[in-house]
Amino acid sequence: MKKGTLLKNKGKKGLIRGLFGFFSLSAMLFIFQACYGTPQDFGLDVRIQGSVTSQDEGTVLRNIKVSLGNEQYTNTDENGRFEMYCPRQDNYQLRFADVDGNENGAFLDLDTVLNLIPEQEVLTVDVKMKD
Repeated sequence: MKKGTLLKNKGKKGLIRGLFGFFSLSAMLFIFQACYGTPQDFGLDVRIQGSVTSQDEGTVLRNIKVSLGNEQYTNTDENGRFEMYCPRQDNYQLRFADVDGNENGAFLDLDTVLNLIPEQEVLTVDVKMKD
């Protein structure tokens, strides 16, 4: 009977040790995260902002897709404004595309290249699209 009791106690002790080890490791990782934090960007991003209007009437264009390369994009809001953050580089190739169909008219796609001045943190571009 003593042998069976010893095995039950070892099983409970092993479970308790395992749980204690798991929570100790979790606490250690939490403290490491609190002290060192997650990797930060350190402000190396550039903000690209601007507005899109129609060339003929000057009305603001909403739902124009503004894309930077093939990966990052945003759409203009109801005031025709857009804003995006991207990593610092020498120049940026932006593409403006009318993706809403005929909701605000049909406009031709437009490509443009923006050059960054070394100390510049914000690029502003105001685009006029042809219909």
